[in-house]
Amino acid sequence: SMGAAFSLIEHNYIHDIWTKRQFNGAEIAGIKFHAAIDTRILNNRIQNVGRGIWLDWMAQGTRVSKNLVYQNDMEDLFMEVNHGPTLVDNNLFLSPNSIVTQSQGGALIHNLIAGYICDFPDPNRFTPYHVPHSTDVAGLSTIFSGDYRVYNNIFLGNATHKAWSNRYNNGMISFKGVQLPMWVSGNMYFNLAKPGPFDTCYVLNPDEKIEFNLVEEGENVYLEISFNMPEQLPATQLISTETLGVAKMPRQKFEDMDGKLIVFNTDYLSVNRKSPNPVPGPVESIFSGKSRIKVW
Repeated sequence: SMGAAFSLIEHNYIHDIWTKRQFNGAEIAGIKFHAAIDTRILNNRIQNVGRGIWLDWMAQGTRVSKNLVYQNDMEDLFMEVNHGPTLVDNNLFLSPNSIVTQSQGGALIHNLIAGYICDFPDPNRFTPYHVPHSTDVAGLSTIFSGDYRVYNNIFLGNATHKAWSNRYNNGMISFKGVQLPMWVSGNMYFNLAKPGPFDTCYVLNPDEKIEFNLVEEGENVYLEISFNMPEQLPATQLISTETLGVAKMPRQKFEDMDGKLIVFNTDYLSVNRKSPNPVPGPVESIFSGKSRIKVW
């Protein structure tokens, strides 16, 4: 269970896993870890693996950043019974089911989220949280749900298929029943995506369905996407460790594994973001009209 603690997983192409669906069960994913303490999952391409990234209990101080995750029929990211802090930033989650979180104490920052989000509590499982940057257990708690920070994302709201649970929704409306506080601002919602009751500043455009396509040319992948950007973008802020506070249960900051401050001042392409008002989503240079962006 502790094998992935303090690990770095980067620059991998993970694909075509569990393709025949001849059996089912736990632990099937492109990346599946228990106790990813201070683990970084960076700059990976994960395609056609059923479930993309699955972080199961004791993900604390974990960062999932700048990954391209797509063509998965379960979900791109599953966060199971974690107390955080977990950082999920600058990712492209482009499958019909984008994120499932049965966790608390997380942050979603500058992601492009195409499909459903599902959030739900787990009042029956007591799982550990840790002394910051350590495998030492500090306590146990159930999952109340909430304690999430959600800043500067783009929700495309493109999922239309029948989900297995009514908890699946397009956008932050999925978090409407959480018990712990939420901090949500600077997001953009298109098509079927809807904000939650705690959104403080957002742009909502239900009349626009944004089409996108991933084009593979040799070993390269290009995202072709067309936006009609609204004249007025949401009032964003440059996000940092100081913005995010501490995860409730472990009382740990959303900081780097060595305790240093993180400033989310570069995008998916490592381009500097505008300060103090960056563009929502993972690519700073995205603009109104058609864009063709090399994403791998």
